[in-house]
Amino acid sequence: MKRHNNDHILVFGDTHFPYHHPDTFEFLDALLDLYPEIDRVVHMGDLLDQYCFSSYPKVPNADVPNKEIEAARQCIRELAKRFPNLEIMASNHDDRLYKKGTQAGIPKEILLPYEQLIGSPRGWRWHKDLTLTVDSTREKVHFRHTTAEMTLNAARSLGCTTVLGHSHNRFGVQATKGPNKLIYGVDAGCLISDKGSPYAYNKGSVTRPVHGCVLLVRGVPYLMPMRSVLP
Repeated sequence: MKRHNNDHILVFGDTHFPYHHPDTFEFLDALLDLYPEIDRVVHMGDLLDQYCFSSYPKVPNADVPNKEIEAARQCIRELAKRFPNLEIMASNHDDRLYKKGTQAGIPKEILLPYEQLIGSPRGWRWHKDLTLTVDSTREKVHFRHTTAEMTLNAARSLGCTTVLGHSHNRFGVQATKGPNKLIYGVDAGCLISDKGSPYAYNKGSVTRPVHGCVLLVRGVPYLMPMRSVLP
């Protein structure tokens, strides 16, 4: 198994396949060209939307489950071409099918495993949360989809730089310094489309999703807005 030094970590998430931003793969390709030294890649969760399994009211003429799942599988194949090894955070949207099963009294153990359902490669690993150590600094970076705390508060509680997903309209870095070190609270933005059925509820809001990713260089976060990379 490859050993990672974690000096260059690419972080993105909330792709909500197949309702992702249409420039998602072009954006990721551009980042890989710009930063060939990327050593590890972390997806912050909500890999799929699973709109068909939502408990919320759906718009008329929404995709039927088999159509949505097959479209999402095509996205997974594209992502796997670029990232045969990927760390993925557990998240609310990726758990929708199993939540639906629980509501119906169906044990998760007799449902199709998620990796098999979406066709993910063997090199993809799923985590409730993940803490990585940067070789060059020995500092830790913690990843999870969301917490009950604001991001910087979570970083203070954990005592290390903390990266969160989930919030489509939050994309930024805050910092705090303790007696010995600087730590960051990072909101990773999203790659969901601003259009389409799953995001219809937000049409009346003035706050829109912020598209981008984060590059962690020796533990220091750099924001990479989509439009700063693509024309």
